[in-house]
Amino acid sequence: MKWYLVLLSILLLLTGCWDSEELNEISLVTGIAIDKGENYKYKLTVEVLNPPALQTENVGDQSASIIFSLEGDSVGELARKMNIGFTRKLKYSHMRIAVFSKQIVEEGMLEFIDFFEADREIRNDFNVLVVDNVQAHDVLKVTYPIQRSSSLKINTQADTMVQEWGGDVDNRLKDLIRALSSTGREPVLTMYKVEGEVEKGNRLENMEKVEIDTIVVIEGLAIFEKLEYKGTLPIKDIRNFLLLQDKLNNTSITAACANDKVMTARITSSKRKIKAAYKQDIPHINIDIDLEGRMDLIQCSVDVTMLDTYLDIENKIAKAFEGEIEQTIEVLQNEYQLDIFGFGEDMERQDYKNFKKNEDNWNQEFARAKINVDVKLKIRRSGLITNPVFEYIE
Repeated sequence: MKWYLVLLSILLLLTGCWDSEELNEISLVTGIAIDKGENYKYKLTVEVLNPPALQTENVGDQSASIIFSLEGDSVGELARKMNIGFTRKLKYSHMRIAVFSKQIVEEGMLEFIDFFEADREIRNDFNVLVVDNVQAHDVLKVTYPIQRSSSLKINTQADTMVQEWGGDVDNRLKDLIRALSSTGREPVLTMYKVEGEVEKGNRLENMEKVEIDTIVVIEGLAIFEKLEYKGTLPIKDIRNFLLLQDKLNNTSITAACANDKVMTARITSSKRKIKAAYKQDIPHINIDIDLEGRMDLIQCSVDVTMLDTYLDIENKIAKAFEGEIEQTIEVLQNEYQLDIFGFGEDMERQDYKNFKKNEDNWNQEFARAKINVDVKLKIRRSGLITNPVFEYIE
Protein backbone atom coordinates (compact mmCIF):
# COMPACT_ATOMS: atom_id res chain seq x y z
CA MET A 1 0.00 0.00 0.00
CA LYS A 2 2.85 2.35 0.79
CA TRP A 3 4.29 2.09 -2.68
CA TYR A 4 0.97 3.39 -4.07
CA LEU A 5 1.35 6.49 -1.94
CA VAL A 6 4.94 6.98 -3.12
CA LEU A 7 3.89 6.61 -6.76
CA LEU A 8 1.04 9.07 -6.29
CA SER A 9 3.39 11.61 -4.72
CA ILE A 10 5.81 11.31 -7.65
CA LEU A 11 3.01 11.78 -10.18
CA LEU A 12 1.92 14.96 -8.45
CA LEU A 13 5.45 16.34 -8.83
CA LEU A 14 5.58 15.48 -12.54
CA THR A 15 2.63 17.50 -13.72
CA GLY A 16 4.73 19.52 -16.21
CA CYS A 17 4.67 23.26 -16.95
CA TRP A 18 1.26 24.82 -16.49
CA ASP A 19 1.90 27.38 -19.23
CA SER A 20 3.68 25.20 -21.79
CA GLU A 21 2.89 25.76 -25.46
CA GLU A 22 3.63 23.80 -28.61
CA LEU A 23 6.07 25.33 -31.10
CA ASN A 24 3.58 24.95 -33.94
CA GLU A 25 1.12 27.11 -32.01
CA ILE A 26 3.28 30.20 -31.54
CA SER A 27 5.23 32.74 -33.59
CA LEU A 28 8.47 34.21 -32.24
CA VAL A 29 8.68 37.99 -32.36
CA THR A 30 12.20 39.13 -33.21
CA GLY A 31 11.60 42.87 -33.37
CA ILE A 32 9.07 45.66 -33.12
CA ALA A 33 8.90 49.20 -34.51
CA ILE A 34 6.92 52.12 -33.17
CA ASP A 35 5.89 55.08 -35.34
CA LYS A 36 3.40 57.88 -35.02
CA GLY A 37 0.07 56.71 -36.41
CA GLU A 38 -1.87 58.41 -39.17
CA ASN A 39 -5.29 57.92 -37.56
CA TYR A 40 -4.30 57.06 -33.99
CA LYS A 41 -1.45 57.95 -31.64
CA TYR A 42 0.84 55.02 -32.41
CA LYS A 43 1.58 52.57 -35.18
CA LEU A 44 3.06 49.30 -33.93
CA THR A 45 4.83 46.98 -36.38
CA VAL A 46 5.86 43.46 -35.39
CA GLU A 47 8.33 41.14 -37.13
CA VAL A 48 7.95 37.39 -36.63
CA LEU A 49 10.15 34.57 -37.89
CA ASN A 50 9.07 32.30 -40.73
CA PRO A 51 10.89 29.06 -39.68
CA PRO A 52 10.53 27.11 -42.98
CA ALA A 53 12.39 29.88 -44.83
CA LEU A 54 15.35 29.54 -42.45
CA GLN A 55 16.08 26.00 -43.61
CA THR A 56 19.08 25.72 -45.92
CA GLU A 57 17.18 24.13 -48.79
CA ASN A 58 14.65 26.97 -48.81
CA VAL A 59 17.08 29.88 -48.92
CA GLY A 60 15.86 32.39 -51.49
CA ASP A 61 12.46 30.73 -51.91
CA GLN A 62 10.58 32.83 -49.37
CA SER A 63 11.00 35.57 -46.81
CA ALA A 64 12.61 34.65 -43.49
CA SER A 65 10.28 36.95 -41.57
CA ILE A 66 6.85 38.54 -41.82
CA ILE A 67 5.77 41.97 -40.57
CA PHE A 68 2.35 43.36 -39.74
CA SER A 69 1.23 46.78 -38.46
CA LEU A 70 -1.66 48.12 -36.40
CA GLU A 71 -2.58 51.60 -35.20
CA GLY A 72 -4.00 52.55 -31.82
CA ASP A 73 -3.57 54.72 -28.75
CA SER A 74 -1.89 52.08 -26.54
CA VAL A 75 1.20 50.08 -27.49
CA GLY A 76 0.33 47.52 -24.82
CA GLU A 77 -3.09 46.87 -26.34
CA LEU A 78 -1.74 46.78 -29.88
CA ALA A 79 0.81 44.13 -28.91
CA ARG A 80 -2.09 41.85 -27.92
CA LYS A 81 -4.26 42.66 -30.97
CA MET A 82 -1.77 41.48 -33.60
CA ASN A 83 -3.78 38.34 -34.34
CA ILE A 84 -5.98 40.57 -36.44
CA GLY A 85 -3.37 39.66 -39.03
CA PHE A 86 -1.17 36.89 -37.60
CA THR A 87 -2.51 33.35 -37.12
CA ARG A 88 -0.45 32.11 -34.17
CA LYS A 89 0.01 33.45 -30.66
CA LEU A 90 2.89 35.92 -30.55
CA LYS A 91 5.74 35.35 -28.07
CA TYR A 92 7.67 38.52 -27.24
CA SER A 93 10.17 36.82 -24.92
CA HIS A 94 12.76 36.42 -27.71
CA MET A 95 12.52 39.97 -29.03
CA ARG A 96 15.94 41.33 -30.03
CA ILE A 97 15.28 44.99 -31.02
CA ALA A 98 12.78 47.80 -30.56
CA VAL A 99 13.00 50.59 -33.14
CA PHE A 100 11.60 54.07 -32.46
CA SER A 101 11.13 56.61 -35.22
CA LYS A 102 12.85 59.97 -34.83
CA GLN A 103 9.43 61.63 -34.96
CA ILE A 104 8.31 59.64 -31.92
CA VAL A 105 11.33 60.66 -29.82
CA GLU A 106 11.28 64.27 -31.04
CA GLU A 107 7.68 64.68 -29.94
CA GLY A 108 8.32 63.04 -26.55
CA MET A 109 5.93 60.14 -27.13
CA LEU A 110 7.91 57.53 -25.20
CA GLU A 111 5.51 56.94 -22.33
CA PHE A 112 4.91 53.41 -23.67
CA ILE A 113 8.26 52.42 -22.10
CA ASP A 114 6.28 51.40 -19.01
CA PHE A 115 4.63 48.62 -21.01
CA PHE A 116 7.97 46.94 -21.71
CA GLU A 117 9.02 47.27 -18.09
CA ALA A 118 5.75 45.93 -16.67
CA ASP A 119 5.08 42.96 -18.96
CA ARG A 120 6.51 39.83 -17.34
CA GLU A 121 6.86 38.03 -20.68
CA ILE A 122 9.09 40.69 -22.26
CA ARG A 123 12.71 40.51 -21.16
CA ASN A 124 14.72 43.69 -20.65
CA ASP A 125 17.80 42.70 -22.65
CA PHE A 126 16.74 43.68 -26.18
CA ASN A 127 18.38 46.55 -28.09
CA VAL A 128 16.54 49.88 -28.19
CA LEU A 129 17.40 52.21 -31.07
CA VAL A 130 16.21 55.24 -33.02
CA VAL A 131 16.02 55.50 -36.83
CA ASP A 132 16.66 58.86 -38.44
CA ASN A 133 15.67 59.17 -42.08
CA VAL A 134 12.81 56.68 -42.51
CA GLN A 135 9.87 55.36 -40.52
CA ALA A 136 10.72 52.82 -37.83
CA HIS A 137 8.75 50.04 -39.56
CA ASP A 138 10.87 50.53 -42.70
CA VAL A 139 13.89 49.19 -40.82
CA LEU A 140 12.12 45.85 -40.35
CA LYS A 141 11.61 45.58 -44.13
CA VAL A 142 15.26 45.76 -45.22
CA THR A 143 16.63 42.33 -46.11
CA TYR A 144 20.23 41.19 -45.63
CA PRO A 145 21.95 38.09 -47.08
CA ILE A 146 23.49 36.71 -43.87
CA GLN A 147 21.01 37.44 -41.08
CA ARG A 148 17.86 37.22 -43.17
CA SER A 149 15.67 38.57 -40.38
CA SER A 150 16.06 42.36 -40.20
CA SER A 151 15.87 42.38 -36.40
CA LEU A 152 18.49 39.67 -35.99
CA LYS A 153 20.77 41.49 -38.44
CA ILE A 154 20.68 44.72 -36.42
CA ASN A 155 21.08 42.91 -33.10
CA THR A 156 24.17 41.08 -34.40
CA GLN A 157 25.45 44.27 -36.03
CA ALA A 158 25.28 46.12 -32.70
CA ASP A 159 27.12 43.36 -30.83
CA THR A 160 29.84 43.11 -33.47
CA MET A 161 30.35 46.87 -33.68
CA VAL A 162 30.83 47.07 -29.94
CA GLN A 163 33.36 44.23 -30.00
CA GLU A 164 35.37 45.48 -32.98
CA TRP A 165 35.42 49.29 -32.79
CA GLY A 166 32.96 50.68 -30.28
CA GLY A 167 30.49 52.37 -32.63
CA ASP A 168 27.24 51.22 -31.01
CA VAL A 169 26.23 51.84 -27.40
CA ASP A 170 24.48 48.44 -27.44
CA ASN A 171 21.86 49.95 -25.14
CA ARG A 172 19.33 47.49 -23.80
CA LEU A 173 15.97 48.29 -22.25
CA LYS A 174 17.48 47.75 -18.79
CA ASP A 175 20.14 50.41 -19.53
CA LEU A 176 17.49 52.88 -20.66
CA ILE A 177 15.39 52.27 -17.53
CA ARG A 178 18.44 52.64 -15.31
CA ALA A 179 19.33 55.99 -16.86
CA LEU A 180 15.76 57.23 -16.58
CA SER A 181 15.68 56.39 -12.88
CA SER A 182 19.09 57.93 -12.14
CA THR A 183 19.69 61.52 -11.01
CA GLY A 184 23.30 61.41 -12.18
CA ARG A 185 22.94 60.19 -15.75
CA GLU A 186 20.90 60.95 -18.88
CA PRO A 187 19.78 58.30 -21.42
CA VAL A 188 21.38 57.65 -24.80
CA LEU A 189 20.40 55.43 -27.73
CA THR A 190 22.15 54.52 -30.96
CA MET A 191 20.81 56.35 -34.01
CA TYR A 192 20.53 54.31 -37.22
CA LYS A 193 19.62 55.25 -40.78
CA VAL A 194 18.76 53.47 -44.03
CA GLU A 195 21.05 53.91 -47.03
CA GLY A 196 19.26 53.26 -50.30
CA GLU A 197 15.60 52.88 -51.16
CA VAL A 198 13.41 51.00 -48.71
CA GLU A 199 11.31 49.63 -51.57
CA LYS A 200 14.37 47.88 -53.05
CA GLY A 201 15.52 46.63 -49.67
CA ASN A 202 12.13 45.02 -49.17
CA ARG A 203 12.76 42.48 -51.92
CA LEU A 204 14.49 39.11 -51.88
CA GLU A 205 16.59 40.36 -54.80
CA ASN A 206 18.41 42.63 -52.32
CA MET A 207 20.04 39.47 -50.90
CA GLU A 208 21.20 38.21 -54.28
CA LYS A 209 23.62 41.04 -55.08
CA VAL A 210 27.27 41.59 -54.23
CA GLU A 211 26.53 45.29 -53.67
CA ILE A 212 23.10 45.36 -52.13
CA ASP A 213 20.69 48.19 -52.94
CA THR A 214 19.67 49.02 -49.38
CA ILE A 215 21.30 48.59 -45.98
CA VAL A 216 20.72 49.74 -42.39
CA VAL A 217 23.78 51.52 -40.97
CA ILE A 218 24.78 53.15 -37.68
CA GLU A 219 24.70 56.95 -37.80
CA GLY A 220 25.45 58.32 -34.35
CA LEU A 221 24.46 58.79 -30.71
CA ALA A 222 20.99 60.09 -29.81
CA ILE A 223 21.00 61.94 -26.48
CA PHE A 224 18.08 62.66 -24.18
CA GLU A 225 17.12 64.58 -21.09
CA LYS A 226 14.97 61.94 -19.47
CA LEU A 227 12.48 61.14 -22.26
CA GLU A 228 13.05 64.38 -24.18
CA TYR A 229 15.22 64.03 -27.28
CA LYS A 230 17.93 66.71 -27.46
CA GLY A 231 20.14 65.87 -30.44
CA THR A 232 22.53 63.46 -32.12
CA LEU A 233 26.32 63.22 -31.95
CA PRO A 234 28.59 61.66 -34.63
CA ILE A 235 29.51 57.99 -34.47
CA LYS A 236 33.03 58.76 -33.18
CA ASP A 237 31.47 60.02 -29.95
CA ILE A 238 29.95 56.58 -29.31
CA ARG A 239 33.43 55.12 -28.90
CA ASN A 240 34.40 57.84 -26.44
CA PHE A 241 31.15 57.30 -24.55
CA LEU A 242 31.84 53.55 -24.24
CA LEU A 243 35.39 54.19 -23.02
CA LEU A 244 34.11 56.50 -20.29
CA GLN A 245 31.67 53.75 -19.28
CA ASP A 246 34.59 51.29 -19.06
CA LYS A 247 32.84 49.24 -21.77
CA LEU A 248 35.26 49.64 -24.68
CA ASN A 249 36.54 46.21 -25.72
CA ASN A 250 38.61 46.84 -28.84
CA THR A 251 39.13 49.78 -31.16
CA SER A 252 41.65 51.36 -33.51
CA ILE A 253 43.14 54.82 -33.00
CA THR A 254 44.85 56.85 -35.71
CA ALA A 255 47.18 59.79 -35.13
CA ALA A 256 49.36 61.98 -37.32
CA CYS A 257 53.07 61.27 -37.22
CA ALA A 258 54.58 63.57 -39.90
CA ASN A 259 53.15 65.77 -42.66
CA ASP A 260 50.25 63.81 -44.17
CA LYS A 261 51.41 60.49 -42.75
CA VAL A 262 49.53 58.59 -40.02
CA MET A 263 49.98 55.68 -37.68
CA THR A 264 47.30 53.40 -36.23
CA ALA A 265 47.25 51.38 -33.03
CA ARG A 266 44.88 48.49 -32.35
CA ILE A 267 43.65 48.80 -28.76
CA THR A 268 43.06 45.41 -27.14
CA SER A 269 42.61 46.46 -23.52
CA SER A 270 41.23 49.58 -21.84
CA LYS A 271 40.63 50.56 -18.24
CA ARG A 272 39.39 53.84 -16.81
CA LYS A 273 39.36 55.18 -13.28
CA ILE A 274 37.32 58.18 -12.18
CA LYS A 275 37.82 60.33 -9.10
CA ALA A 276 35.02 62.80 -8.37
CA ALA A 277 34.80 65.36 -5.59
CA TYR A 278 33.80 68.96 -4.90
CA LYS A 279 36.67 71.38 -4.34
CA GLN A 280 35.88 74.96 -3.34
CA ASP A 281 32.25 74.40 -4.34
CA ILE A 282 33.21 73.29 -7.86
CA PRO A 283 32.85 69.65 -9.04
CA HIS A 284 36.18 68.17 -10.10
CA ILE A 285 36.34 64.96 -12.13
CA ASN A 286 39.66 63.30 -12.93
CA ILE A 287 39.64 60.50 -15.50
CA ASP A 288 42.65 58.20 -15.85
CA ILE A 289 42.58 55.88 -18.87
CA ASP A 290 45.07 53.07 -19.39
CA LEU A 291 45.24 51.46 -22.84
CA GLU A 292 47.19 48.53 -24.23
CA GLY A 293 47.56 47.50 -27.84
CA ARG A 294 49.71 46.80 -30.86
CA MET A 295 50.76 48.68 -33.97
CA ASP A 296 48.57 48.22 -37.02
CA LEU A 297 50.02 50.81 -39.39
CA ILE A 298 53.01 53.16 -39.59
CA GLN A 299 53.38 55.40 -42.62
CA CYS A 300 56.32 57.33 -41.21
CA SER A 301 59.94 56.35 -41.57
CA VAL A 302 60.84 55.25 -38.03
CA ASP A 303 62.85 52.47 -36.43
CA VAL A 304 60.36 50.40 -34.47
CA THR A 305 63.18 48.44 -32.84
CA MET A 306 64.16 51.48 -30.74
CA LEU A 307 62.65 52.18 -27.33
CA ASP A 308 62.41 55.93 -27.98
CA THR A 309 60.33 55.22 -31.09
CA TYR A 310 57.84 53.22 -29.04
CA LEU A 311 57.59 55.95 -26.41
CA ASP A 312 57.01 58.61 -29.06
CA ILE A 313 54.33 56.54 -30.81
CA GLU A 314 52.59 55.80 -27.52
CA ASN A 315 52.56 59.46 -26.55
CA LYS A 316 51.25 60.74 -29.90
CA ILE A 317 48.43 58.21 -30.13
CA ALA A 318 47.48 58.69 -26.47
CA LYS A 319 47.31 62.47 -26.93
CA ALA A 320 45.21 62.09 -30.07
CA PHE A 321 42.69 59.89 -28.23
CA GLU A 322 42.78 62.20 -25.22
CA GLY A 323 41.85 65.12 -27.48
CA GLU A 324 38.91 63.20 -28.96
CA ILE A 325 37.54 62.35 -25.52
CA GLU A 326 37.91 65.91 -24.25
CA GLN A 327 36.10 67.19 -27.34
CA THR A 328 33.15 64.87 -26.71
CA ILE A 329 32.93 65.96 -23.07
CA GLU A 330 33.13 69.64 -24.03
CA VAL A 331 30.22 69.28 -26.47
CA LEU A 332 28.06 67.74 -23.75
CA GLN A 333 29.11 70.40 -21.24
CA ASN A 334 28.80 73.48 -23.43
CA GLU A 335 26.17 72.70 -26.08
CA TYR A 336 23.82 70.32 -24.29
CA GLN A 337 24.63 70.57 -20.57
CA LEU A 338 23.72 66.91 -20.17
CA ASP A 339 25.67 64.29 -18.26
CA ILE A 340 25.24 61.15 -20.35
CA PHE A 341 28.44 59.63 -18.90
CA GLY A 342 27.16 59.01 -15.38
CA PHE A 343 29.69 61.31 -13.71
CA GLY A 344 26.90 62.23 -11.33
CA GLU A 345 26.71 58.60 -10.21
CA ASP A 346 30.47 58.65 -9.58
CA MET A 347 30.07 61.86 -7.57
CA GLU A 348 27.25 60.30 -5.57
CA ARG A 349 29.44 57.33 -4.62
CA GLN A 350 32.57 59.34 -3.86
CA ASP A 351 31.23 62.65 -2.48
CA TYR A 352 27.71 61.79 -1.40
CA LYS A 353 27.09 64.81 0.85
CA ASN A 354 27.92 67.42 -1.80
CA PHE A 355 26.16 65.52 -4.56
CA LYS A 356 22.93 65.39 -2.58
CA LYS A 357 23.04 69.16 -2.22
CA ASN A 358 23.08 69.51 -6.02
CA GLU A 359 21.20 66.37 -7.05
CA ASP A 360 18.20 68.20 -8.49
CA ASN A 361 20.34 70.36 -10.80
CA TRP A 362 23.20 67.99 -11.52
CA ASN A 363 23.26 68.74 -15.26
CA GLN A 364 24.06 72.37 -14.48
CA GLU A 365 26.78 71.21 -12.09
CA PHE A 366 28.18 68.93 -14.78
CA ALA A 367 28.28 71.86 -17.22
CA ARG A 368 30.56 73.86 -14.89
CA ALA A 369 32.66 70.93 -13.68
CA LYS A 370 36.42 70.86 -14.09
CA ILE A 371 37.13 67.64 -15.97
CA ASN A 372 40.65 66.38 -16.58
CA VAL A 373 41.40 63.45 -18.89
CA ASP A 374 44.73 61.62 -18.83
CA VAL A 375 45.31 58.83 -21.36
CA LYS A 376 48.27 56.48 -21.22
CA LEU A 377 49.02 53.89 -23.90
CA LYS A 378 51.34 50.89 -23.85
CA ILE A 379 52.26 49.35 -27.19
CA ARG A 380 53.04 45.76 -26.27
CA ARG A 381 54.10 44.67 -29.73
CA SER A 382 54.44 45.91 -33.27
CA GLY A 383 52.67 42.97 -34.87
CA LEU A 384 54.63 41.83 -37.94
CA ILE A 385 56.07 45.31 -38.53
CA THR A 386 59.85 45.41 -38.26
CA ASN A 387 60.44 48.46 -40.43
CA PRO A 388 57.65 50.39 -42.18
CA VAL A 389 57.23 49.77 -45.89
CA PHE A 390 57.20 53.56 -46.42
CA GLU A 391 60.84 53.71 -45.32
CA TYR A 392 61.83 52.02 -48.57
CA ILE A 393 59.83 54.25 -50.91
CA GLU A 394 60.62 57.69 -49.49
